[in-house]
Amino acid sequence: MDKNTIVYRGSLKSCNYHCSYCPFSKHKMSDRELEKDRECWTAFCESVKKRVNTFSIGAVFVTPYGEALIHHWYWEGLACLSNLDTIDKVGVQTNASFAVEKFLKIYMDLGGKVEKLCIWATFHPEMTDIDSFVLQCNKLLEKGVYLSAGAVGVPENIEIIKKLRDKLPKSIYLWINRMDGFKRKYTVDELNTFLKIDPFFINELNYPKAFASMCKNRCFVEANGQIHSCNISNIKPVNWYKGTKEDIFNPLCRSKRCSCYLAYSGRTDFHSKNFFGRYPIFRIPKKPKAIFFDLDGTLLDKGSKNGLSPKTYQYLMELKHDFLLFYATSMPREEVIKRLKGAIHLFQGGVLASGAYLYLNDKTGLKSNYYPIKINDLINLRQFLKKVKAQFQFYEINGIIYKITLIKNVHFTWNDEECTLIKTFFKESECRFFVENHCLQIVAKDRNKGAGILEICTWLGISAKDVLSVGNDREDIAMKNVCGAYVKIHRY
Repeated sequence: MDKNTIVYRGSLKSCNYHCSYCPFSKHKMSDRELEKDRECWTAFCESVKKRVNTFSIGAVFVTPYGEALIHHWYWEGLACLSNLDTIDKVGVQTNASFAVEKFLKIYMDLGGKVEKLCIWATFHPEMTDIDSFVLQCNKLLEKGVYLSAGAVGVPENIEIIKKLRDKLPKSIYLWINRMDGFKRKYTVDELNTFLKIDPFFINELNYPKAFASMCKNRCFVEANGQIHSCNISNIKPVNWYKGTKEDIFNPLCRSKRCSCYLAYSGRTDFHSKNFFGRYPIFRIPKKPKAIFFDLDGTLLDKGSKNGLSPKTYQYLMELKHDFLLFYATSMPREEVIKRLKGAIHLFQGGVLASGAYLYLNDKTGLKSNYYPIKINDLINLRQFLKKVKAQFQFYEINGIIYKITLIKNVHFTWNDEECTLIKTFFKESECRFFVENHCLQIVAKDRNKGAGILEICTWLGISAKDVLSVGNDREDIAMKNVCGAYVKIHRY
């Protein structure tokens, strides 16, 4: 059964930071105002305790206008909520400036479950430096807290954000938010830089049209109990403390677009949900058991013979400590070894020739499989290739062909008429034909990267739903269709 996510924003409107772009940094709340915020938050937590089962609540996320985690009552409330058996996750949006040891002790002394705690930490270069922010993140990771980090995509801060990415542990997802009030479009270089850091920054460039019907299983609660479907939707004519489950979780919205991550991440059609797991609101990726990487255009520059960049190599070295790494490519193994150069040892094997050849070398031993194809009319095929000035390359094992590549001059491609004619030289029902740039690839029918991943997962004894795949083009869609999560690499 689907569980509901509750987003809470109390009356807190003050912060220990004074960022120039934030209106709440200018306001200092009185003791009475702070006490009122504590009372509202405590009342909300008590209401969740009473309704957690009736309302099927699985997660509570606090997104304040100010900084919540410098106040002890938020830690006390989060500890209380995390103790509820049906609550899976609790979390807060924060600048991560709080005293980690002090406040985590409060949380844990009250029985707070660290394994349920999710921190969404935002980096503000006006108020802190990279090393201090990274130190805070590392302290939280060492305590077992789930964490994501992020920054606003200010072009002037690109170099700072790049340094932040380099210094943060690779296990921490670094997200980028589009800059509000930006008067121009991002340049191609700016886009490529931000997309390299955060592939999901693409979601920030074109906010989806709002549809209330897409917004089930969540609600946004204010301090006074007023309810919205999300943080940017209109107020519902029902109060949190008086409404029924049916009233509260009946979506209502008049917004034109879901112009905020908090808004679009809660939609039922949010296409990155598999990557972020059951509760994408926290912006924390679920941890896969294995990762399959496309090579050409993803890990490797398209067509490059230079191997992995030093930064990519180091990144994969760090990932290798926590994940099984595989490649998924249309190349044969010989070409993969050549292109990866000395980095082949980073991978346990993978999907080769678009699923026609599979290779695994792990602690269970060496496994491989291949799917042969046959040519019905080799003589006429050779004559036709000579006519269109194309070459052919057979890839085989023990004399058995598993892939054929028909290669034209780099400046030419294959048209539909030529492809149709070539199919007559094969038993079409047993083959799959696809074009990559100036190459026409031929493999056994139903072989693709997705099919290859499924077979390797069977060998490993894991589900493909516990696998992350990373790619960049049409051939990689087959990975997306079978894996639990897929990241598309965008290049402009």
